[in-house]
Amino acid sequence: MLQKAARLLIISAFFILALSIVSTVLADEPCPNNVCDTAIGSFDVTNPMSVMMRIFSIVLSLGAAGATIVIIIAGYKILTSRGDKEKIQGARETITSAIVGLLFIVFSLVILSIVAGNILKIPGFS
Repeated sequence: MLQKAARLLIISAFFILALSIVSTVLADEPCPNNVCDTAIGSFDVTNPMSVMMRIFSIVLSLGAAGATIVIIIAGYKILTSRGDKEKIQGARETITSAIVGLLFIVFSLVILSIVAGNILKIPGFS
């Protein structure tokens, strides 16, 4: 059940990301003044870092939102377990996994910032 929900979340995130980059009208100039307006905001197409930072922020936001939803669902399972130790244990493991996932998300951003900004000196990462 949880794997299907995670798979559905990942697939829908990729579709949303793919559809948000498409120009609104094909007869229109694709990116006037090198700034593309998408459904999720505007970004400069001459700077690849702005595109990558936009993608990273979207993926991290979706991951954090997904983990939060999983924690809420697991909390609901604990509340409705009626004292069944197996259900409580399963919900606790789910909460632990979601928190570990959130920590992975946060630390991946920290490591990316350290490696790209401080070690490799890539502009745009600070």
